[in-house]
Amino acid sequence: MTKNLSISLFEKFDELSANVIMEDLDAAKEFLAELKIDSEKVSLKGVNEINKALFLAKAKANQARDTSLLEKLRSKIKESIEHNATLAGEVLKNTLSERRASFQFRNLEKWSDDELREVLGDADIAKLLEDLEDLE
Repeated sequence: MTKNLSISLFEKFDELSANVIMEDLDAAKEFLAELKIDSEKVSLKGVNEINKALFLAKAKANQARDTSLLEKLRSKIKESIEHNATLAGEVLKNTLSERRASFQFRNLEKWSDDELREVLGDADIAKLLEDLEDLE
């Protein structure tokens, strides 16, 4: 029973304190000073916490936007790589057909390094490199 009495006493004290604070800011500052609480320090801490929360909210929004942009960039890079691989294959086919190489050159992307070296041994590597650089 004393527990309920003490809780209600604290509740009344809190309510009274809240009313005083709402009515008179100077009285509230005096009340805090009596409790040896620096109101400026508490206020600054509150402002810092609000700024921190705002910063984190902006960071989260920026992260979502950046993730979206990175996904678009990844997609563009993938497209570019696929496109350039196709163009590089075309350049190889053209170069090899100009040299009248006696082999089938379909599916160049599936060739191993050794197969490419063997075939390109007959081709003009310098011209091929120039053609590939022109694509970029």
